[in-house]
Amino acid sequence: MVSKNIKNVMLSGFFLSVMTVVIVIHRQIVVDPSTNTNRTGMMLRRYDDDDGQKGLVYIYDIPDEVLQVAGQPPCRGFPGMYELEWSFLDLLKSGNWTTNDPDRAALFWVPHCFIQQYFNINLTFARTYFENIITYIKQRHPFWNRTKGDDHVITHMHDAAYCALGNPRPEYLEKSRSIQFFSDINPFSNWPCYKPDRDVVVPNRIATDTPHPDLQKEDRIIMAFFSGTIFPIVQTYDYSQNIRQELYRFYQRDNDIVVLDHHVNNYTNYLLNSQFCLCLPGWQPWSPRLFDALYHGCIPVIISERQVLPFPQFVEWERFSIRLPPSA
Repeated sequence: MVSKNIKNVMLSGFFLSVMTVVIVIHRQIVVDPSTNTNRTGMMLRRYDDDDGQKGLVYIYDIPDEVLQVAGQPPCRGFPGMYELEWSFLDLLKSGNWTTNDPDRAALFWVPHCFIQQYFNINLTFARTYFENIITYIKQRHPFWNRTKGDDHVITHMHDAAYCALGNPRPEYLEKSRSIQFFSDINPFSNWPCYKPDRDVVVPNRIATDTPHPDLQKEDRIIMAFFSGTIFPIVQTYDYSQNIRQELYRFYQRDNDIVVLDHHVNNYTNYLLNSQFCLCLPGWQPWSPRLFDALYHGCIPVIISERQVLPFPQFVEWERFSIRLPPSA
């Protein structure tokens, strides 16, 4: 039954549907009492337009000299689990969700290529990078100032979301809405990097990904599985809250609960042969292993009390996953 529930969710297209993200953001704006009511009514009507022109999102045209940091390559997709920041924008453009008329738009999309800067330059530049883009928009368009960014969307699809921008949180983040993987409180500085009423948590998968054909494989000989980096036990909160380290200490020689301190080449085979897949925090609480597990029919075991999972309004996570507190 659990594997059937996983298959149903995977085939539903929520991982990741542009429509799902847009609807969630719209619902947030609708219940926000500070939002202009006339504009909210326009947003709701856009779902029911009969002419087939959704026209929900206006994407700012920002020149390369603003988007691109000196000495870095041109904006492009980033391979691997961080590519969604760029590919989601492509999906948005190709799915008839955009309009060239900002006066008809319900949402405004702020494009950027921060994911390249995240890996290629010192993060001390990150704050300035985003502030330059927002300043460019404010100076040339009236829409940000009209709502203080309330109807503007900025993606932060990397490990730490806008925690990477430093403390205190930049002013432009107070009202704008973020799409991100991260959904917890930063343990290092105790300031929020996720606003439940404004930000949308998404998986690092898109709806065009195909679940493994053996998703419902039943003869799984491994009870539970994890593989990944495991640093030595430390006395700080820095890495994995010591969860990976403790589990490795207990199960490094166990045949039923397999905990490996490295990434394996036959990762897919391990997932298909495991009943439960351990989704353990690393530097941050979210893990791509949650979606790796789902795509291979393995029941995810999420070790987190405060992590918000993607699209809880639509997905009944308790039907096909297990959640445990770190203290367990």
